[in-house]
Amino acid sequence: MDLMPSKVKEIEVVEPKPYHISINNHGVIEIAFFGVQTVETMDNALDALTPVMQEIRRQGRPVNLLADNAGVSRTTTAANQRVLQAYKTMQFHKAAGINANPVLRFVLNTIIRTAGLSSRVKLFHDRAAAENWLLEP
Repeated sequence: MDLMPSKVKEIEVVEPKPYHISINNHGVIEIAFFGVQTVETMDNALDALTPVMQEIRRQGRPVNLLADNAGVSRTTTAANQRVLQAYKTMQFHKAAGINANPVLRFVLNTIIRTAGLSSRVKLFHDRAAAENWLLEP
């Protein structure tokens, strides 16, 4: 008697995207990042973000971005450089990042200031402060 099944069912493992994009009640585009972020994951996220930003602009609304980095376990230097490049070239009103690590926040805010982006890009410790800043005129 053969106890082995004649056909083995294949199981497809689908890994979740390392980001999630949504629009909140205030019209702010939220992008939450998860796990390890590389230049490839950043490029994919930016590609997915582009049509959402275009739709907000088409509606005549300001494009405000809220990046939630709480779920990020690690980020490569190349990914950070890609984000800085995107902030320099993307058309948006303001972008706020949420990052609980005070040392990293200080370093990144210094880079943002040095790049001349501090009027449009800021990092915050908590969501409420980030949202309040984004909603200021």
